[in-house]
Amino acid sequence: MEAFEHAVSEGCDWLELDVRRTRDGVVVVCHDRDLSRQSGRHLDITQIDYKDLPPYRSPLEVTFSPGSFSSGCDRRIPRLVEVFQRFPRQPMSIEVKDDDDDLINEVASLVRSFDRAPITLWASFRERILRKCRRAHPEMPFCFSLERGLLTLLLWYLGLLPLLPLGEAALLFPLPSIINRTYFPLPRGLAGHALSKMAAWFVLRPKLLKFLQSRGLQVWLWVLNEERDFL
Repeated sequence: MEAFEHAVSEGCDWLELDVRRTRDGVVVVCHDRDLSRQSGRHLDITQIDYKDLPPYRSPLEVTFSPGSFSSGCDRRIPRLVEVFQRFPRQPMSIEVKDDDDDLINEVASLVRSFDRAPITLWASFRERILRKCRRAHPEMPFCFSLERGLLTLLLWYLGLLPLLPLGEAALLFPLPSIINRTYFPLPRGLAGHALSKMAAWFVLRPKLLKFLQSRGLQVWLWVLNEERDFL
């Protein structure tokens, strides 16, 4: 919550967050299922009650920026309803981390309760989860899944993308440097840098991004924290 407060105070347009469900059915804002990285305790967040959740480590290393640490006074894992209460009109992207029908339906119910469908985006890398999200609350905008993103990229290079119906509202895409540091570590030095730049050249095509924007889609690249990430 402290991080969200700071982001909004700095003029953040959208908050991006991840949700999971505890054993007693509480929807929490939490990226990891295994709390080892966040809390230092090897716990599955879906197998523990909300009242028993451990606090965040302080300081906490930033995964996508090795050697960087975050600290603060508020170390509690918040509930999604608390975030909605604190920021009722703040646009948000909510990534559903687990293929859990109860989780999806509870998020949809909370969005309805706070009347915030137009400013709340369904997000997931998995097409199966996004389909369930769209059924649970069809009025909410949604982003590309990984499958749809790859299809879009393929059709772009084949010259067929103008023929593809696009129901998505946004493309959320991690920068190649972030993918490299977090998911698929490349060799260090010039070789890794060259491969990262090649991935950026292949995916982040200005004409493609402008085409998507011309179709009414928003394009969000993350995470931009260092000067080199803008290149």
